[in-house]
Amino acid sequence: MGTQTQSNGQIVPKKPQDNSLAGLLQRMTPELTKALPKHVDPDRMARIALTALRTNKRLQDCTPGSFLGSVLSAAQLGLEPNTPLGHAYLIPYKTECTLQIGYQGMIDLVRRTKSVSDIYAEIVYEGDEFEVQLGLHRDIKHIPSKDTNREEGKVTHVYAVAHLKDGGATFVVLTQKQIEKFRKRSRASSSGPWVTDYEAMAKKTAVRRLFTWPPK
Repeated sequence: MGTQTQSNGQIVPKKPQDNSLAGLLQRMTPELTKALPKHVDPDRMARIALTALRTNKRLQDCTPGSFLGSVLSAAQLGLEPNTPLGHAYLIPYKTECTLQIGYQGMIDLVRRTKSVSDIYAEIVYEGDEFEVQLGLHRDIKHIPSKDTNREEGKVTHVYAVAHLKDGGATFVVLTQKQIEKFRKRSRASSSGPWVTDYEAMAKKTAVRRLFTWPPK
């Protein structure tokens, strides 16, 4: 521990620097200010990241570089991680933190462009009326079941649709089997959002398949 001299000449020991992830994050806030879009508050982003650290103890085992890098990436995209908005998630894999963009975050990024007027994803449950028409005149017909327990039933499909400002539209449809195939490819297939927010992750999977088409 070093020392410092006050204005009155008294020598006092310096306070040790806080090298925890929380301490590093607080010192990084000025860098967040440079990276963030104008509509995002850097102090709010830092508080959100600190809350993520407190609520997910596994993040505290991640390397500083991977955690701070993930926070900075979220800041640059203007997406708030680990909030009910579902924009993005800070996911720990052993000692590495990765930024995972949620389906709402993907939708938000696409909506910022000038070519897409609307983009959304929907879940199809067992009992819903659902038809897909391909070919020259592609279309989807989805009439949800009136069963009050509909959302407790089995997921059969998920689809994502993008409406273009020129009047066109495009969509992606995935079966439940295809959703599971993508889930099993994930390193967090048995933990995190795939367990706590399955429907949201299914929608994200469909949006991600659609995500490669419209401009970001």
